[in-house]
Amino acid sequence: MVLRSASIRRPLLCRAVVTIFLIAMGVALSAGTFTTFGPKTYVRRAGEPITVTKIEMSKIERTRIEVATRKKEDQKKKAKAETEVRMTKTGIEP
Repeated sequence: MVLRSASIRRPLLCRAVVTIFLIAMGVALSAGTFTTFGPKTYVRRAGEPITVTKIEMSKIERTRIEVATRKKEDQKKKAKAETEVRMTKTGIEP
């Protein structure tokens, strides 16, 4: 009889764990963005005050931007080096 009781509890426990997991994932996936402390008003020396809403970037977004910036800089350096090589080959001073 002890085995029968344990065999009934295991599927119920598994179902409970899966249900809790699915509920937790649903809550996490439905979370949206919001402004924490509301918009700020900055005072300028000239002109009227304006309202600025700050948006925080995640580390992943910042990393993507940094990588893209580095790639563009590398492409510019490469293009400049290629231009200098061409100019040297044709006898034009860079």
